[in-house]
Amino acid sequence: MEGTKMPFFFPNELIPYCPKCGEEMNLWGRPWNFLEGEEYRASWQRAVDSIYNNKEDMQTVNTLNNGAIPELPADAIIEVNSVITKDGPKPIAVGKLPSAVKGIILQMENFEELVVQAAITGSYHDAS
Repeated sequence: MEGTKMPFFFPNELIPYCPKCGEEMNLWGRPWNFLEGEEYRASWQRAVDSIYNNKEDMQTVNTLNNGAIPELPADAIIEVNSVITKDGPKPIAVGKLPSAVKGIILQMENFEELVVQAAITGSYHDAS
């Protein structure tokens, strides 16, 4: 990346917003100042470089499902291999979940939805 000018933060038009609460989300990686260790910092730099320079390389990132895992909602956040473009990550479809893990993943996704709902409303009962 030497000699490449990169923005300190992701461009505003690439910052996604939570479809449920409208808050800003950082899907491609934590901001560099929250990362610890050179491996994490290098990962953040690769993501920024890939977006800024439209490298279309593959990285494992947290992003919107958008059909990569058919059993999960399109707006579920998943960690999956994605092609990183100037328009953000494009998740690579992994197909249906194996039976051995399907139940636990769907249970976790439901739990996370309840936590988000409770956080948005401030209601203890929304988390149960």
